[in-house]
Amino acid sequence: MNAVVAVIGGGYGGAAVAKALDTEAHVVLVEPEDAFVHAAGSLRALARPDCADGTGVPASA
Repeated sequence: MNAVVAVIGGGYGGAAVAKALDTEAHVVLVEPEDAFVHAAGSLRALARPDCADGTGVPASA
């Protein structure tokens, strides 16, 4: 595994690409935010506060 791939943007697409390439190359995910927030999940958390814990994932995870 000699290749190094930089994925710019850690949204839905960037995270999916980084995960798909993880077994093929060393992947560096560049994202200025410190967490990924699932937008649709955020709306659900407004109606069901018990779901709020699952709407964000720290970038270091």
